[in-house]
Formats: sequence, C-alpha cells, structure tokens
Amino acid sequence: MIIQPASLKLRFAALAYQEGRLCLTGNACKAGPDIEKYLKVFRQALGRKDPKYLDAMVGYDWCCAYVHYLLQLIDVKLAIQPLTHSDWMLGAVRTWYLWARQENIFLPASQQAEPGDLVLFDQLIDQVELDHIGIVLQDKGDHILTSEGNYHNRSGIFIRPRNPTIRGYIRL
Repeated sequence: MIIQPASLKLRFAALAYQEGRLCLTGNACKAGPDIEKYLKVFRQALGRKDPKYLDAMVGYDWCCAYVHYLLQLIDVKLAIQPLTHSDWMLGAVRTWYLWARQENIFLPASQQAEPGDLVLFDQLIDQVELDHIGIVLQDKGDHILTSEGNYHNRSGIFIRPRNPTIRGYIRL
C-alpha cells in the first residue's frame, strides 16, 4: 500500500491542476507530439503485446497514462502490472480498480473525495463500466473538480456532478 503524506497529495493535486490547464489534445489517432509524454508511460509495455504501439504515430486511450505520468512526476512509483497472477496493466481503468481493491485503498462514491485522490468513472464516455479515470482537485459536495486526460481526446479541468458515473476513489 502507498501512503502519501498530505503535503504530497496536495502537491499532486496542484500539479494535476497545472497539467490540466494545458488542455492538450491528441490527433485523430489519439497520438501526437502534444500528448506523447503521456503515451510514453505505457508504450513499451503495450508494444510487447502488439508492436504497433512502439510507433509514436499510433495512440491509444490515454486517461490512465495521464494519471500515471503525473504520479511519476512526484516520484510515486507504481508497477505497470500491479496485480498478482495477472498480466493486466495500469493502462486500463479496470486494473486500477482491481489493484485498489486488492490494496484496500478503494473508497465508494458515497465517501468524500480529497484532493489528490483518483476518481474512477463508469459510463462517462462509453457505455461500459470503468471507462475513465481522473484526479480529484476539490470536492464541492454536489460535484467534484477534476484534472483528466483523454476526455474526448483532450486533457483539461472538469466539473463532475456526483451521480452514478462516479464509481469511487483511490486514496493513495
């Protein structure tokens, strides 16, 4: 389990805010020079499964890479494949969820979020469970303010109402 001091979580939230304000956008292939810094996080691991991902012109859904990239910037090191007896990696929101449950650091959506928590979404973008992840900047009671990557292929700061699209939080 990872336990971050409050000051590190606040630094993470501040960094996520600054990064979200950049509003970077990928190209039609969910790649491109503006977002390659995020994509590089999982490019080698994805390339071992399919060599096409070694090409910087080939992109992928990058919300998890955005979160992982920002965690690396504050020296939080997470294994790309954190689950015991599984080759799933943190490039999938479902893996973040399963890993957080395994580590007992997942909180249901009914809990209050803290700056620096990760937020997991269901059916926010597509009609599938666990389809998106972001970083909580503030909990405003009836909504949360987040920093996210790959919300319709761009990063940004978003206001998310408290509704069934929020699955819960990961408190590192």
